[in-house]
Amino acid sequence: MSKESNKVKDLCEFIWHLEDKYKLFDIKIKDIYIWEYIRMQVYYKLAATAGVLEPPGKRVSILDRIKIFFNGFIYTLTNNLFTLKESNLIFFSHPRSVSVDNEYIDIYSEYLIREKQTKQSIVDFEADYQGKHIRKRKHKVHRLDWVKQLVYFRYFFVIKNSILKQKEVDLFQTIENEIYKQYGIKYALANLVESKLKLFSIYYSIYTRVFKKVKPKSIYIVVAYYYAPIIKAAKDLGIETIELQHGIITKYHLGYSFPNIKKPLHYFPDKIMVWDQSWKKNIDYPITSENILIDSFRYLEQIKKQYETLPKIKNTYLVLSQTAISENIAKKILDNLDFFKGKKIVYKLHPAEFDIWKNNQSLTQLQKVLDIEIVASQKHLYHLMATSEFQVGVFSTALYEGVVFNCKTILLNIQGIEYMEDFIKVNETIILK
Repeated sequence: MSKESNKVKDLCEFIWHLEDKYKLFDIKIKDIYIWEYIRMQVYYKLAATAGVLEPPGKRVSILDRIKIFFNGFIYTLTNNLFTLKESNLIFFSHPRSVSVDNEYIDIYSEYLIREKQTKQSIVDFEADYQGKHIRKRKHKVHRLDWVKQLVYFRYFFVIKNSILKQKEVDLFQTIENEIYKQYGIKYALANLVESKLKLFSIYYSIYTRVFKKVKPKSIYIVVAYYYAPIIKAAKDLGIETIELQHGIITKYHLGYSFPNIKKPLHYFPDKIMVWDQSWKKNIDYPITSENILIDSFRYLEQIKKQYETLPKIKNTYLVLSQTAISENIAKKILDNLDFFKGKKIVYKLHPAEFDIWKNNQSLTQLQKVLDIEIVASQKHLYHLMATSEFQVGVFSTALYEGVVFNCKTILLNIQGIEYMEDFIKVNETIILK
């Protein structure tokens, strides 16, 4: 691999070095193991600032924030602590929706919810996505806008800032200096810790009350590494927590990979449901093997039946864009222009890119030199996979799905390709330098 493509690997190894050197997982402040809570945020911030991944593309304006706040306030009138009822199961579904059969759903939890609700009472805790709720649900839903509003209120007007001890400030400043020495980034780590300690306490307090009222036996969560205070509240009440796989799991995904940790974590779910045996073997999870449950990606299985008989369109290349590296993907295709000339390119944007893709200068340049169809809508991804002969990407979860539809794989050798080490071992792959 090129030096450029090793940036993710280098960043992960740097973070593991800091964790080992400063015993970061042992740091406990105000009864909170703070590093477990902020680890992924630190990774993403460093990755974006150091040019390993691209920063989020769309900034929310002040006006949009005000609109989101008032929309959320309307939802709090009918969805709040006092409207909650007892349920056997809580699902924290993914906020992003996908249109399936003219119905918007969360592809990771919807089909499991449909199965579970036939035998048990469930409630789906639905967060807003960019200030909106667009799903029309057939099951019991509780919208979480009131929690966001209450957190904002308590953060800014009620709870005072946590005060770190001087030895804690000194430690985080020492780590800040190491980060600056390695990447030239001035990272106000101590300030982040102060803020996150405050947020942890607020969320923990709210969800402790929520769970005492709902009295669930189990909680299912998509993207659990963002839910540390919620998982802590559940564990303290003896409620089982289960994560649903939502994407690639590798040793370079710091939501799941803890290579130097030999003791149980405090905020990792009790169990995780992975799509098949290969995902169970991919890494050493921080939970025992019997708590890694083999399930299935129900959405993929359901939709595959609709498209598996469609014929392939010869010489069609499906490019799978990713928000974190969207500019670099388009640039790498430009660098390999001779390879792609004369081919039909279907360029599938990530939903987060639909409104901003014209800011991608390399992609707009590609339009001028290649036969390219840019898909900036919810046009069904699996239909595109079923009809495309090749798929092109870096480390999108969709690449695994494309294999199911018999797409031949081409990987672009840029940062993030490290995630695909196991994929390359078992799938015939072309790597473009």
